[in-house]
Amino acid sequence: MTTGDRPQKPHGAGRGSSLAQRACVALCAGVAAGCAAPPASDLGCDRACLVGLTQRYFDALGTRAPQRAGLAGGVRITENGTPVEVSSSVFGSAQPVRWHQVFADPQSGQAAAFARYDDAQGPVLYAARLKVRQRQITEVEALVNRRGAHPFFAPDALSGPRAVFDTVVPPPRQLDRTTLRFIANTYFEAIEQHSSDVAPFSDECIRIENGVRTTDNPQQNLPRSCRIGMQMFTYIPTVRDRSFPVIDVARGVVFAWAVFDMPGKVTTAVVDGQTIELPPRVREPRSMRLAEVFKIVDGQIHTIEAFIRYEPLGATTGWPRTSD
Repeated sequence: MTTGDRPQKPHGAGRGSSLAQRACVALCAGVAAGCAAPPASDLGCDRACLVGLTQRYFDALGTRAPQRAGLAGGVRITENGTPVEVSSSVFGSAQPVRWHQVFADPQSGQAAAFARYDDAQGPVLYAARLKVRQRQITEVEALVNRRGAHPFFAPDALSGPRAVFDTVVPPPRQLDRTTLRFIANTYFEAIEQHSSDVAPFSDECIRIENGVRTTDNPQQNLPRSCRIGMQMFTYIPTVRDRSFPVIDVARGVVFAWAVFDMPGKVTTAVVDGQTIELPPRVREPRSMRLAEVFKIVDGQIHTIEAFIRYEPLGATTGWPRTSD
């Protein structure tokens, strides 16, 4: 991973600053009103175009008709980090898509989506990044998640798009791209540092993983908040291959990819001063591939949703990770 993959901190947001100071700097520096807008994209596909192409892609996926998906000749596709041809991709197995949610970024010329469909093996949670050039899809980076790939898997708990990600933030409260990206990245920094003080979490923050709520959920033995839960991640020393291909300023949404490395060498964590034993599932050496979406409001992380799967330790993304 190159230096460009990790967003640079806005001025005044160094590690020595308090969380409140950094959140304030991010908010004040990034309010869209008065911030210079990035240069307009020359890729010829606005938000409506990206959303329409994504709809076309999923319509074609659900009918196994890749010729109608808007794919460019020579399109590059990966599934779980492995390059595949269209003929051997999920286009050969997917049943009609039950729902999908689109995240669009005309500035980068990319869209991303979460979706649910079934195939002969059962339910599938599917995340994808679509790169668009000249109104054709030239890249598809997909995570294909089936039962057994991770202990958390509740596709039926996901009945449709999550409204919070489609809700527009009032213009005076919108943040610029750099600030949104920086705040999303603090989540990964907080995991690496196992710290409750690195990322600006809202008090109402929730996290959902493969349909399972993993914060403030005592029924699943997951009673901790987003902030306090960071102390549990002593078993994740590295969050690598971070990428932020879709940033939606109007909605305060960032779509990210990342890989968590879990060497399996740590068995305990100190949470609020108490040492606790980590569950057996995190003691095996492996990596975890994630597609993650953040809702950021007033400089704080409000909602986190992820599609995740376990893979062998050291799993690669299949893509060069440069600054998006």
